[in-house]
Amino acid sequence: MKLCNHPDGRSEWLIEYQSNPPITNRSDDIIWVNIQFHLVGDDDGIGHYDEYELRQIFCQLNETYADANIQFYMEDNFNYINSSALLL
Repeated sequence: MKLCNHPDGRSEWLIEYQSNPPITNRSDDIIWVNIQFHLVGDDDGIGHYDEYELRQIFCQLNETYADANIQFYMEDNFNYINSSALLL
């Protein structure tokens, strides 16, 4: 079967890469990623996403990436934005 103009569907680059993959030194160090949440509500401050639910999702995010040694953290509190225009 011919794919991507190559008989076996793999480019010359891919064939070479798979034959000689790069050596990587995976560290057991955790990669920490700072994340900032911006919670948007209307002009009167109504309708912001629920903090409790967001924290639950945030914990799930860290569980999802735990095996990859990536963890997210919040250095600052939630940033509340009251702007009905942003909700459109």
